[in-house]
Amino acid sequence: RDWSSNVCSSDLVGNLLFVSGQTGRHPDGTIGCKGDVIGQTRLAFSRVQALCAAAGARMTDIVRLGIFCVQIADIDKIYSVWDEFFPGPPYPTDTFIGNVRLAHPELLVEIEATVAIPAKAAKARRPARRAKAKTKRRR
Repeated sequence: RDWSSNVCSSDLVGNLLFVSGQTGRHPDGTIGCKGDVIGQTRLAFSRVQALCAAAGARMTDIVRLGIFCVQIADIDKIYSVWDEFFPGPPYPTDTFIGNVRLAHPELLVEIEATVAIPAKAAKARRPARRAKAKTKRRR
């Protein structure tokens, strides 16, 4: 079964955006940068960044990351790309899990995120409240 087209990429709950695992897949589902963990990491972070932007957030609004990789030896390569997307504080908390099998054998890294949407952006995304209908009280 091909899960690439029917999986939710993110979900907004209150002011928190939960970004599901992003990989080295292009939007059309094809795998990019085959065999290149740096390229796939850059693509995965770019996808996280795009989902943040769509919700009115920036990468600095990410409060938690989960990073899963096939080879734990790639940790330094993955964190070199991290530095491109997080050049300075605030840094999100993170969990790094290595030596895992991902959804496709050509995928090398997967990144999930929890994002605290800024209040102004979260308010703009919420539907307006309905005005209460005025009713006369009967006595």
